[in-house]
Amino acid sequence: MLFSVISAMECTPDNGCRAVTIDSVDLPRFLKIDFNKKTIGPASESNVRPDSAIERMERVDGKLILQGAEDGYESVRDGLGWTIAISEGTGRVVMTASGDQVAFVVFGACTTM
Repeated sequence: MLFSVISAMECTPDNGCRAVTIDSVDLPRFLKIDFNKKTIGPASESNVRPDSAIERMERVDGKLILQGAEDGYESVRDGLGWTIAISEGTGRVVMTASGDQVAFVVFGACTTM
């Protein structure tokens, strides 16, 4: 499945939520979800970022829910947990991720490859 990232927001306790560019939060424009391998990662083979493990998958109320956690970059305290909700009817996606005093909300759409 191909996940196209459309927009992103960053939220902190001090500054509230604000729209940010996808590049500023180090997120690829397109992600590939591999249900057989239970991974999600950049759709481009040229990207050196490793895939993330999908630790949980469940269907709830017409949505496919995927969850995982990432350590982030080595020697940087940037680990976070994430959840992706994919509407089985429309393909629309909401991804949330949270770490130390920061949360991200990402909107997008999925299609089969």
